[in-house]
Amino acid sequence: MDRDTLEHQLFAWENWDEVNTGDLQFYDVTLVSQVGEYPVGTKFPAAFFLNSQSLLVLVDDKNQEHAYPIVITLGPKVEPHSQADACDCGHDHS
Repeated sequence: MDRDTLEHQLFAWENWDEVNTGDLQFYDVTLVSQVGEYPVGTKFPAAFFLNSQSLLVLVDDKNQEHAYPIVITLGPKVEPHSQADACDCGHDHS
């Protein structure tokens, strides 16, 4: 079952670092979804995906920060993963 992670649903990147547990910094970011007024394809030198604060911060080439709350919506129900998916979630799928 292939699904994109949350950050992959928002942007592509060249490199990344973990800042704190669950808080990530991405470098050379290109949006794959519109974020605020920024359309798909907009590039940023950096982005911070701050799970601890439910916040996405885009940093432009003038070093200005553009922050957006991360708000989760759920899509339609899907079939759960199978044992063959080897998800490592710890749940017995048999």
